[in-house]
Amino acid sequence: MSYAKDLLEYGHACAHAGVPSDVADAIRKDAQRLHTFYIQYCNGEIETDENGRASRCYSRDDGSRVCHRTPNPEPGARKRIAAHCAEFGAALEINKDPRGWPVRFTVENITLCPPCRYA
Repeated sequence: MSYAKDLLEYGHACAHAGVPSDVADAIRKDAQRLHTFYIQYCNGEIETDENGRASRCYSRDDGSRVCHRTPNPEPGARKRIAAHCAEFGAALEINKDPRGWPVRFTVENITLCPPCRYA
């Protein structure tokens, strides 16, 4: 399926479930942030420490590794998605595996998965 078709189906399903379009779009944008972060984390481009601080890491030609602090979008995105889902009583599931949809939420027995482009 194409991203455009997934996006259209997501919009229709959200409307059918009673999720306002601005809320559905905000959840989709945060889901995309999470998806991109999880891909980069899985590929070793970003590392996190025990406090959740993220670092973007690069390998040099001589084999050494350099890491620089970078913002971690995960806590904020998860918090915003949870707040939006709480507005209309949706059950929320977040998947850290970048091979699937990062966010699923269920409203009135309708499961919604915001589409994400691959980074």
